[in-house]
Amino acid sequence: MRLLLECAEQSKSPQMALMLRLLVQLGLRKGEALGLWWEDVDLENRTLRIQRQFSLQGCRAGLGGLKSRAAYQTVPLPADLASRLAA
Repeated sequence: MRLLLECAEQSKSPQMALMLRLLVQLGLRKGEALGLWWEDVDLENRTLRIQRQFSLQGCRAGLGGLKSRAAYQTVPLPADLASRLAA
């Protein structure tokens, strides 16, 4: 994982590198990560709220609710990830 993240940091897409970090460091599902909005990020308290997910069903793409109540959560942000998001 460390090598994958290092390669991602050297890519031409800092946004994709950051997305990969969200997936790997927080254990988010792809749909959860794609459903994030900036309002879900609380840099002061270093937390991230998981409230929606992106889904693709046939030709329809969109944001929607999560599959269960337990999926709605607030997760702590590691300091290095919070710094990257702040930048």
